[in-house]
Amino acid sequence: MPTTFAGQLRSFARAVDIVDDATFDGVRKLIVRYVEKDLGAQYFELMREQTVGGRRGLSMSWSSLDSANAWPVETEPGVYTNMVTAAYGQRRPLWAVSGDDSPLGQGRAINDEWSRLGDLPTSYSPMAQNEDTRTLVVVPLRRKQPLGVFYFESASTIAITDVAKEELRLLGGSRS
Repeated sequence: MPTTFAGQLRSFARAVDIVDDATFDGVRKLIVRYVEKDLGAQYFELMREQTVGGRRGLSMSWSSLDSANAWPVETEPGVYTNMVTAAYGQRRPLWAVSGDDSPLGQGRAINDEWSRLGDLPTSYSPMAQNEDTRTLVVVPLRRKQPLGVFYFESASTIAITDVAKEELRLLGGSRS
């Protein structure tokens, strides 16, 4: 197992059966600190699959701001609610940046530099309201079946690297 943050977290998860609330909260703080400090995130959210408005959806489990959030995966068959639900629905990670370094959600073309998902919405409403989001990274969570996603927003344009992709895949529960 690698000695990266994700590798250490997976080793911890495999070593314990049950954790109390204090331990869970401590691990949560470590994760939030990691995505803020090492990944440059202004906002981080963990969402799990739940019914939203009578349809399959994603609902906030916890976030760096503890702000309630929920979306149906699709607004109609084949039409994803946003980029987060598109990555989840297609079970593929997403690394979204604009082609001209402008903030996401200003109607300009958005590129997925990880999975090359096409037909991404050109609008995006960031959860980090005090910053213009320039990078959105979404990683589907799965074991034997899809569980949810984690995603983060950054006000900086972050270049994708193979090391970052592997670390995030490991955090999401899958390997290359």
